[in-house]
This record gives sequence, structure tokens and C-alpha cells, in this order.
Amino acid sequence: MVRFARNPENAGASVAASLRGRERTLATTGSHASIEAARAVAHAAALGWWHAAGEAQGTGHHPVPTLPSDLAVAAVSTLVAADARAFGRDLASLPVAEANAVLGRLYTQALPPAHRTAHGIFYTPPALVRRLLDKAERAGHAWRTGRAIDPSCGGGAFLVEAASRMVAALADADPAIILAALASRLRGWDLDPFRMVGKPVGRGGRTAPCCGQRSAPRRGDGGTRRLHGIRGRSRAI
Repeated sequence: MVRFARNPENAGASVAASLRGRERTLATTGSHASIEAARAVAHAAALGWWHAAGEAQGTGHHPVPTLPSDLAVAAVSTLVAADARAFGRDLASLPVAEANAVLGRLYTQALPPAHRTAHGIFYTPPALVRRLLDKAERAGHAWRTGRAIDPSCGGGAFLVEAASRMVAALADADPAIILAALASRLRGWDLDPFRMVGKPVGRGGRTAPCCGQRSAPRRGDGGTRRLHGIRGRSRAI
């Protein structure tokens, strides 16, 4: 019997298509329900990815940032939660930046359309992120010493890519120095508190600052709007 070797490119395309189909199904669950349901689906997927990524790298289970007590999350069915976790685990086969992008896109698409429109929430494709940061490099930005600040970071697409480039630029440095550089030179803020919780940028060579949050006044909105940020240490904005 003749056996034909499986084409790796076709296999990769098949996996990607399967993941995209499952992503659309999960996103529909949230968008047809509520903001709270979208958070529940995205959080379950993020937990699945986090644990699977740790196991794949032999680092075990790392503590996951918990959701704030005042952040409402819907109770989705056991089946939906299990599907979301399984989907997240399968994302561990992707590069960190790609997996983070898929998780960010899942949450964005799971939000009710009216909410996305009202708050100007949209997904930034990884290819566009890389193109813009390439332009920053050509303009003279040095990742070995430069900073990356994103005042509307969403799921952290730009910060994840920036962290990866900083790590590459500091490849000859001690890991402790790399971590300190990431913690002091990456900053991100967003009005959506959920996006700032449990959005790991990576582990090992791609570890980014811890998650935190603080409040700051915003002019022109008639009051104070709560900003949430990824940070290494507190910093006024």
C-alpha cells in the first residue's frame, strides 16, 4: 500500500481553520448573550492556554491573576466553559504572540456588537502590529534601550510584540536584567478592566510585567473614568 506523506503546510492550514471555526462558535456564545458572558468565555480560554503553555514548557502551573471581585462575569454552561478551556489549551501549540492575538480576538468578537460600536473596540491583526513596529524601528527606535507605551492596549497585541523584540535585543543579558527591563519599560492602559486581567504576555524569554490597575481622571468626560494598566511599577499618567 502506498502511503503519502502529510504536507506540513496543509496540516498547519487545517489546524488554523479548525481553531478559527471553534473561535467563531465561542464568540457567538458571548455576543448573543452579554458582556459578562463574553468575559466568562474569554477567561476560560485564557486559563486553558495558560496552564497548557506552562505544561508544554515544563514549568508547571503558574498562578493566574484573579478577576477583581467587582468585575461581573456570567455563569456559562459547563459545556461552553469546557469548550473554551479546550480551545485555549489547543492555542498552546501556537507562538505566544499568535495565541495572545487569538485570545484578544475571541474576547473582542464575543462582546455584543452594540457594546463594541459604542466603545470603539476593535481587533488589531498581528501583521499590522508587526508592520507598525517595523516602521518604528526604521525611524530609529532601539528595543535594547527604548520604551513601549500603549494608552489603549486592549489585549496587549502591541505590548506582546514589543516585549518579544526587547527580549531579542537583550538576548546576551542576564535573565534578571531582561525581566527588569520589561517591567520598567513596558506600559499599557485600557478602560476595559477585563482586558487587563489574566493577559499573560509569555513566560521564560517572553515574560512581561505583572497586571495591575489604578484610577486616573480623564478630562472631557464629566468625571473620572477608571483606567486599568499593565505595569512594572506605579506611574502617573
